[in-house]
Amino acid sequence: CKMDEIMKIAKKHKLFVIEDSAEAIGAEYNKKRTGSFKIGCFSFFPTKNITTGEGGMVTTNDKDLIQKIKTLIGHGIPKMTNQRLKEEKPWYRSATMPGYNFRMSNILATIGVEQMKKINKMNSLRRKNADYLNQKLKNIKQIDLPIELPKAKHIYQMYTIKLKRGNRDAFVKKLKQKGIEASVHFDPPVHLQSYYRQKEKLPITEKISRSIITLPMYPQMTKKELDYIVSVIKELIL
Repeated sequence: CKMDEIMKIAKKHKLFVIEDSAEAIGAEYNKKRTGSFKIGCFSFFPTKNITTGEGGMVTTNDKDLIQKIKTLIGHGIPKMTNQRLKEEKPWYRSATMPGYNFRMSNILATIGVEQMKKINKMNSLRRKNADYLNQKLKNIKQIDLPIELPKAKHIYQMYTIKLKRGNRDAFVKKLKQKGIEASVHFDPPVHLQSYYRQKEKLPITEKISRSIITLPMYPQMTKKELDYIVSVIKELIL
């Protein structure tokens, strides 16, 4: 999204910006990585660009925030185990605030660190695959393709198209029958979830949520697989 505009609004009204970067590790806006504007939250769920099975990551350059986050994830205890080992009474723990056990295991963290070394390569492959689909599908008027905003670098954690007309659910079913594991994300949208349901209506959001389709997208996709997706979509639409 247009982070420069968001940051201007935040500065004007003295607002705190938290980036939901769950699906955007490695993405950029104006040559700046997502999660680096103030504080960013990333997800390492299995479907994300890198995964540790579960868990996630918080990024910030605010030292006070870093300390508070470390305290929150460790039962409200400000000193980590490795820090206490250097003290005279390493077993002594003092909780300074309510906290949780949100600590990632060392094994899972190691898996994440090793994948982090490959993130640029994996994202480049995703971009290459997405560019290929964009070129092959761009002339089909019945669908809208993902866009990359000016100054932005998309990393295609998902490749989502929008069906302009026709029955979206039926289209997804036909794709699956052809062996393409298409899916739908964000339907119903957040404001229609039972817990968040409000009186307000967001008609554009609701319209989009009824028309979007997520196609397979991962770094190891072959040209044969991409061509098959293209051929099936053309067969079903044209």
